[in-house]
Amino acid sequence: MAGDATYLCTVDDIAGPGEDVQERLTFFARILDKLGYSLISDKEHFHLWAARPGDLLAAVGPAKVWSGLLDPDEFERRLLAWIHINAGILPDRDLAQQGAWTFLFSGLPVMFSIKDGHPMKWSLTIEETEPCPFTGAVARYFAPPRVIPTHLAGGRIRTIYFAGDLIREFDDQTDHT
Repeated sequence: MAGDATYLCTVDDIAGPGEDVQERLTFFARILDKLGYSLISDKEHFHLWAARPGDLLAAVGPAKVWSGLLDPDEFERRLLAWIHINAGILPDRDLAQQGAWTFLFSGLPVMFSIKDGHPMKWSLTIEETEPCPFTGAVARYFAPPRVIPTHLAGGRIRTIYFAGDLIREFDDQTDHT
C-alpha cells in the first residue's frame, strides 16, 4: 500500500477463533480514531493499516474514501444492489407500506424499510423470521443495534439500525455487474 499508512496487523491478529471480528474491528477503529488515525484495509479486508485522515488519499490511492454517511436514497440503492449481487434476489416493493421491501432470504420471509429523517438521519428496520440470516448478514456493516431487537408474533424479530451506525459501505458493484 502506497503513501503514509502504517501497517498494523491482519484481522486474524486482533480476533481469535470464536471471537466477533466486526466487534473487534469496531473497537480497534475507535481507539485509532481517538489517536487521530483511521483504520483502513486491503481489498480483501484482511490486512490492516493506520493512516491520518489527511494521508488517506495518498495511502489508498485514487479510490473513493468512505465517509460513513449516505443519504437514504443512496443507501437504499446500495442495499438493493448488495442483495442482488450477493443473493441473486431482487426484492419486491411492499405496496402496503411506503418504502418497504419484501423477499425470501435462505427460504425465510424478510421485510425491510428505510425510514427517512432529515438527511443522514435515516433508519433501517428489518423484520425477519428466526434465525434471521439476512439480519446477520446486514449486521456486519453496522455497529451493534442501539435499540434491543423486538420479538414479534410468529417468531419474527424486528431489528433497527441507524445511519450513524453504518461502519462500512455495502459493495454495490462487482466485476460481473
